[in-house]
Amino acid sequence: MKLTKFLFLPIWLLTVASSASAQIYANGGPATLSDLNPGIAVVELFTSEGCSSCPAADRLLEAIFEDARNKGLRIFPLSYHVDYWDHLGWKDPYGDKAFSNRQRAYAMHFRDHRVYTPQMVVNGQEGFVGSDRGQATTKIRQAIQNPAQVEVELTAEASDESVEVQFQLSEPKPGKLMMVAIVEDGIEHTVTKGENSGRKLKHVHVVRALEAYPLGDQTTGSVHIPWREDKQGPLAVIAFIQDGESFEMYGAATTTWE
Repeated sequence: MKLTKFLFLPIWLLTVASSASAQIYANGGPATLSDLNPGIAVVELFTSEGCSSCPAADRLLEAIFEDARNKGLRIFPLSYHVDYWDHLGWKDPYGDKAFSNRQRAYAMHFRDHRVYTPQMVVNGQEGFVGSDRGQATTKIRQAIQNPAQVEVELTAEASDESVEVQFQLSEPKPGKLMMVAIVEDGIEHTVTKGENSGRKLKHVHVVRALEAYPLGDQTTGSVHIPWREDKQGPLAVIAFIQDGESFEMYGAATTTWE
């Protein structure tokens, strides 16, 4: 499987969100926090199979995903596997330099210039140790208290070698980027070398492909993602709107395809 690279722009961005029709973030039961405060929390984890501290963060991301799904909260986890651990004994098969570059862009934006794993970033505004449950809970709670500025609706259709994603926005966001990712859930992989040698690791919402679409005045559009299915678990599309310099997030959605 070929991993689609980021579109290089002045500063990287990426986020996640949910549409009402999304199957992997099911709403149900009594009113939830998302009904009262329809905000989003895009939770980005920078991780690596070569890092012995990362499995704890992977498990935390899985717990965040399960909580979002069970409670109907608009919380959207993304797992980026970086490549800078690859020369230390184990090459992460899900790693990519583009994800390392995105993390470095965050480090410049946060002005601390620290690049480490595991690192978690919520709504593009602050980074912290990716296994810190307390920090994650606080930052996510703060994020979902602010209503999303734009509602995003998605549909997706897959062919043998690509996925075509159609989007519709509640209002235009000229000058921003629509980022569209294919994520894979439920990956289990045995590591045979490096710090995690002999461990069977589980990953959720691993980013496997990503495209950037510059937005103009339009409220509808489509994004073409080259893709050949090579998967263990379920696939989904996650799309999100983010500013390329401030990293502010405006809205997002997720959907699946047959």
